[in-house]
Amino acid sequence: MKTDLQSIANLLACVIWADGVYDEAEKVAVSEVAEVVHLDEQALLIAVETALTKVEGMDEEAINALLEENAEKVADEEIGIVFELLLHIIVSDGVVSMEEAETMHAVAYALGISHAIASMLLADMVLSEDDIEINFE
Repeated sequence: MKTDLQSIANLLACVIWADGVYDEAEKVAVSEVAEVVHLDEQALLIAVETALTKVEGMDEEAINALLEENAEKVADEEIGIVFELLLHIIVSDGVVSMEEAETMHAVAYALGISHAIASMLLADMVLSEDDIEINFE
């Protein structure tokens, strides 16, 4: 990938922290992300955990600034790939929450992806996965 590992890790951390928990399913999904885009798995896991410690203490405005800063660093030809990787993290625990959906739209906006396309991509991913729960709370 042309997009640097730290930018990907920062974006992943923002999406992971949307529901306030970095669970085992998300850790496995981060490992899968590393494999798919040919990044060093351990380096990505460490970078995500480091980014999570920063994100945990941030308010919404700071997280949005972090999203925008790192979205600008995504190579143009990799925007779709990176967005799909982030969606993979969102559905990895089997639940899509309102916070995750809102974060997905913030990431889409930062990457220059319309809300309609982002929603359709998420819907497509949810349809292709088994037992995804949509949590409206």
